[in-house]
Amino acid sequence: MFFGRSIYIPPLKKEEVIKAIEKRYSILKLPNREVIKPFEDDFINYLYDVYRGKIRFIMEAANTLVPFLSRKNPQTLPSKVACAKLQEILYEDVMEKITPQEWEVLNVAVKAEYFTNKDIVEALKISKPNVSRIIKKLSQNQLITTIGKKGRYVSYQVFEDIRIIIDSDAEKSVKSNNKKRFSTVEKRTQKAIKNIKRKITTKEYASTMNVSINIARNDLKYLVLNNEIVKKGSTKKAYFILKN
Repeated sequence: MFFGRSIYIPPLKKEEVIKAIEKRYSILKLPNREVIKPFEDDFINYLYDVYRGKIRFIMEAANTLVPFLSRKNPQTLPSKVACAKLQEILYEDVMEKITPQEWEVLNVAVKAEYFTNKDIVEALKISKPNVSRIIKKLSQNQLITTIGKKGRYVSYQVFEDIRIIIDSDAEKSVKSNNKKRFSTVEKRTQKAIKNIKRKITTKEYASTMNVSINIARNDLKYLVLNNEIVKKGSTKKAYFILKN
């Protein structure tokens, strides 16, 4: 549609992003109604730092919280509350896609600006084939991205959403909340083991434990990784049995 030399447009400054968002509020507000900021400026500043000034991603992150804002009693959401809620939403979305071992990899990866398969192998003592498989899946789920090569190794970087979830500078209460979630997984899976009499399928697990198919898959993977159960059969007809 357009031809010619590409143009580089530098990111807006923080104050420019805040003004742009405020302008959007004023355009979208109902007639004869006062504009009430949904979020404090500190929250937008935090998103600016995480997304490195990319206004599209800043707005998308802010829009994620819109369904949780009160319509009956509209008020500005405090930065700490907004940050914690965003982390919770992103965390739940990510945990639907990955296993506890893949979560471990993300925790290591997020501490570095860039990382390679070799870095993960050395940090977690996981075999090279397993790391390659994990990296491939994380890339397919758009949790990490390829950025180039570091010598003989391909370099990767985690997406900003992961940095928000595992951000040591963000609201610390979410960290303890994440630990509680893993504790919940442990309690649920241990309860499930008691219900596995002979064998169980993913569908049967989901029905028995009253969880979604995605959560059932992750729970069963968790149990396999912890040597509690063994997977048998092909992908379509797979089932799980208790490990002797």
